[in-house]
Amino acid sequence: MMELGATLCSKTKPDCSQCPVSSHCQALALSHENPLVGVTDYPRVVPKAKPRRDFAAVCVVQIAQGLEQETAAGKCNFFLLIKRPEEGLLAGLWEFPSVLVDERKTDPLNRRKEMDRYLKQLVDIDVEQESNLILREDVGQHVHIFSHIRLTMHVELMVLKIKGDVGQACNKGQDSTKLKLVDESSIDSMGLTSGIRKVIAVQISGVSKFPEFVQNCK
Repeated sequence: MMELGATLCSKTKPDCSQCPVSSHCQALALSHENPLVGVTDYPRVVPKAKPRRDFAAVCVVQIAQGLEQETAAGKCNFFLLIKRPEEGLLAGLWEFPSVLVDERKTDPLNRRKEMDRYLKQLVDIDVEQESNLILREDVGQHVHIFSHIRLTMHVELMVLKIKGDVGQACNKGQDSTKLKLVDESSIDSMGLTSGIRKVIAVQISGVSKFPEFVQNCK
């Protein structure tokens, strides 16, 4: 059948007179019954539904304070990663903290409010009360296209110096098994979503500034 489709039954110029199965062709039979119907009218193309438009606030959270021995070794830069649910879209992959926002509330103020609320709920870190905010700035947007979703990610970079034990703060969250602190050298080995890998590229210039911030934190 595939060979017939490639040789005789083309989409624009089917050679029905030479087709060995033309007697079984419903499209040809309909064209004989109704002169307004052509063989090339079939199969009918179903119009694709437009992808849903979603908007997300994505925060690249850098913790500029690690455990004492790691700080002494010059490795006090950690990124906070969240594991997605084991079912559904991008199941089981790791990503930066991300929360969907209403299209009407994609301005920086509303996005940051939603992200602060999410971080407080997820890792029990109050950005204002339990940390020193070293840097927080928008670094750009990235549009990621799924088959049914057009996701616009508004990316910000947040550099924090946590008051107290970072690991303990993460373990107080609702589900600490879905949280991970990784250093920059380990990110490439993580199972990240392709969208998040592109987010890293969006703010790569910001990543290059991290060592300077770390020196200022000590």
